[in-house]
Amino acid sequence: MFETLPLTGIKVVELGSSISGPSCTEALAFMGADVIKVEGPEGDATRAWGTKLDWNSAVGYECVNREKRSVTVDFGNAEQLEMLMHLIVSADVVLQNFRAGVVKKFGIDAETVLKKNPQLIYCNVNAYGDGPMSSRPGYDPLMQAFSGIMSITGEAERSPSRVGVSLIDIGTGMWSTIGIIAALYRRHTTGKGGVVDTALLDTALNWMKLPITEYLASGYMPQRMGNRGPALVPNQGFETADGVLMVTAGTDGQFKNFCKALDRNEWSEDERFEKAQARNANADLLIVEIAEVMKTQPRAYWIEKFDALNIPNSPVQTIDEVVVHPQVVASQMIQSNESSPLKLVGLPIKFDGQRPGFMRRPPHLGEHNDEVFGQ
Repeated sequence: MFETLPLTGIKVVELGSSISGPSCTEALAFMGADVIKVEGPEGDATRAWGTKLDWNSAVGYECVNREKRSVTVDFGNAEQLEMLMHLIVSADVVLQNFRAGVVKKFGIDAETVLKKNPQLIYCNVNAYGDGPMSSRPGYDPLMQAFSGIMSITGEAERSPSRVGVSLIDIGTGMWSTIGIIAALYRRHTTGKGGVVDTALLDTALNWMKLPITEYLASGYMPQRMGNRGPALVPNQGFETADGVLMVTAGTDGQFKNFCKALDRNEWSEDERFEKAQARNANADLLIVEIAEVMKTQPRAYWIEKFDALNIPNSPVQTIDEVVVHPQVVASQMIQSNESSPLKLVGLPIKFDGQRPGFMRRPPHLGEHNDEVFGQ
């Protein structure tokens, strides 16, 4: 176990709900920060998202609220609001992702609290960010739609699809974490706090940097391509005799080895396929040829051949396959704690070869009111 995690001694107040804000503060908590989650008497909405659990919680809450303490505050109660203000002013970091105007209404916005504690780092997580839509609410699927992500996701002949995970929420949590840590470093240098602003839309646009840049450079409008990736051929899933196998040949050398594995050495000497740009120009023809060979053998056969020649590949796994795979088990990313009936996913970072462990289960609503407000 760690003697000291990187953020030990940093106090964080989370005025957050849903996924984006809480995923940020959970990351800070993994790294040692003391995170105090502030909820209204009704609790974070995610306490009712997904599979309902026996202890008055749900999967949506449990998956992003490890390692925290929970207090409840009735924002309509002046005495409790004053207690919250004292808590905020005593913190190193505050994060909020309430609807636009809420923190201003209750006098706990960045401008107000930084006057009381100029060393505070205050992070606002917004939906659309600055601009004409700044007051609109937003959720992950809306940003996938608005940013164009859905327009390039799915099968060409079908309607646009959303990415199956909360890509924008968790991505915004990651950017918020980076911004907060950068601001803490600046405070260490200058002694001054400040404001960090992130937005779901900004995160979505950042994920879209390759297709947006492609369009701005060439005028080409990227299309939905199913499980086929851009720029490279092969770079997609192929049906085998018993399931789909993803294959990516990122270099001409890898393509040559790929041809060897398929016993089609002539492809690597064919001017239509020999070089990356030629393969792109003749992609439809080459993909049909590859598919005909791939379907003749099961995944395990191709994985063995490709691995022997260092050809990047991966089976398309279902979640039940993922959680028991030896590589996933060895990673220790899925963690347990004797106080929690649930195994939960950990921090995808190691420090000095160690991953932070599962130390504290997600808190019950208001579990630490006496502990925090009695201090």
